Amino acid sequence: MTDDRTLGRVLHDARIKHNPPAERPRNVAPWDERAPWQQQLDEAMAADLEAVVRERVAVELRRLADDAAALPVTVPGIERRTRRDTYLAAVQVVLHGLSERSDEEEPHP
Repeated sequence: MTDDRTLGRVLHDARIKHNPPAERPRNVAPWDERAPWQQQLDEAMAADLEAVVRERVAVELRRLADDAAALPVTVPGIERRTRRDTYLAAVQVVLHGLSERSDEEEPHP
C-alpha cells in the first residue's frame, strides 16, 4: 500500500501524533476540518522541509560521485559511462525529478 498523503498532510499528522498530551496540548483539528489557509501553511512548511532533504541527498550523491571509481555501470533509466556520471544524474533526479532532468546542466567541478 502506498502512502498518497501530501507532505503537508504528513506534517499535520506528525503534529497530532507528537502533540504533548499533558503540557499545553494543542487542539489540532483533523485535516479535513482545518481551514484552507492552515492546510496551505502545512503544505508550504512541508515543501521547505522537502527542499532541505532533497539538497542533503544531492550533497551526499555528489560526494559519492566524487569518490566513485571510473568504472562502467548501467542503471535502468539512467544510462551512463561511469559511476560518477550515474551519481550526478541521480542528483538531477533528486533535485528536479525524471521529467525535468537535464544532464548537460549539472556543473562538473
